[in-house]
Parts: sequence; C-alpha cells; structure tokens
Amino acid sequence: MFTKRHTRQRLVVAGLTVVALAVGALLLRTEFFDTTLQSVVYDKAIDIGSATVRNQVTIVALDDATVTQYGQHYPPPRQAYTDLLRALRPLNPSVIAFDVAFYDAAQNPE
Repeated sequence: MFTKRHTRQRLVVAGLTVVALAVGALLLRTEFFDTTLQSVVYDKAIDIGSATVRNQVTIVALDDATVTQYGQHYPPPRQAYTDLLRALRPLNPSVIAFDVAFYDAAQNPE
C-alpha cells in the first residue's frame, strides 16, 4: 500500500510530533508559557501599540505620620480615605484605586 519512502516519512512526522508534544508538555509543566511567553507577548503588544504613554501616574502611600494623625494604629479609619478622596477631587483624576480591604466594621457608618 505505502512505499518504504512514505512509511519513513510518516514515521519521521509522527516522531517529530511526539517530540513536539513532549517538549510542549514539559514547558507547560515548568510554567514557561505562563510567565516567559506571556511577558514577551505583552511587551510586544505594548511596543506596537499606538497609544502614547504619559508619565502621569501618582502613587499615594500611607505613612506612619498619617496613621498617627488619625489617632489609631493601622488600619486607619475610613475617614482617612474620605479625606484623601476629597483632597484628590480638585485634580480631576481619571482613576483612583485602593489596594486595601475593609474587613472591620466602620466606627461611624455615615
């Protein structure tokens, strides 16, 4: 049915497929695709993107002096976050994000 040449070609293709699958499985197991490939693709997408990047990112950190200003230890009362939002309002920020969790009940719910 198949000549020897076709049989050899099929064996070579099958062998290469098995090797490719084994290498792919190994790379998935070592999280190569999850970190390195993802980083490369993301970097390329940023490089070829047409959006202009502006250096207008400001990170506001909560320091010890601010915590003691509100008269208690960490976490500060929610009033501190309210005061921060009121101070930032005149600057017209497009995004404000908090990296904090409010697990405890507020002392003054208003």
